[in-house]
Amino acid sequence: MDRRIRRPLALQAIDRNMIRAVIFDLDNTLIDRDAAFRLFCQEYLDDAFPNLDELERTQALGHMEVRDRSRLTREDLPVVLREQNSVLPNEAESDTEMPEWLSQICSEEWDAEKRRRLPQLIEPDPAVEQLIRRLRDRFRLAIVTNGSGTVQRAKLDVMGYAHLFESIVVSGELGISKPDPLIFEAALSQLNCSPNDALFVGDDPVRDVIGAKRVGLQVAWVDGGREWLDVLDGNGNSFPERPDYTIRHVSQLEASVACLMPTS
Repeated sequence: MDRRIRRPLALQAIDRNMIRAVIFDLDNTLIDRDAAFRLFCQEYLDDAFPNLDELERTQALGHMEVRDRSRLTREDLPVVLREQNSVLPNEAESDTEMPEWLSQICSEEWDAEKRRRLPQLIEPDPAVEQLIRRLRDRFRLAIVTNGSGTVQRAKLDVMGYAHLFESIVVSGELGISKPDPLIFEAALSQLNCSPNDALFVGDDPVRDVIGAKRVGLQVAWVDGGREWLDVLDGNGNSFPERPDYTIRHVSQLEASVACLMPTS
């Protein structure tokens, strides 16, 4: 999907009496998945390829980010990197010409190592846990997250307060991923709550904001310092969905969303 920079629309007020539940995304909302991934990449290169020079290490880190976002195969990655004007060492055209570190980044073994190690690198944020504990006293709470059951459950274990949520819906366990409406509806059903009674909090404009809005949920977008980007459909038209609230970090949720502020 193509995107264009656009400023978020004015924030809307939400009736305190309407909200009975708050549903959260996991990665880069409740936990800093990107920070854990960057640490994994650094440690992986330290362990597997400690003798890379500065240029090779910079290239390797960049290629791992591309691989993580795109889930490309060994055959696909060189093509995409060239389309993005990325540098391939020695202009490698085939797997046999790839440097060992690049071939390894493209392998299933690298994927498996990432799945094994990344959850253990999650750093729980005490401010987020405190927020969840406060909200739990007044609202029903759930998590809706994309990913494999094994990896996402491992992240939740490291996070340390998953037991505070009444419902945890993982796409890999359900067979449905955000932005499919059914995954949001699964969480609402488990909370015995209608879309009009719930607020969704997430960081991804498509999977979280557009997905949740299409179900009828109100949405707080965790922007992480980004501008809102219009998402265009196949005809070049902007999707109409916009976040109701925009916050930099999830810990700002109560201060930014009036209906979630403590009453005393």
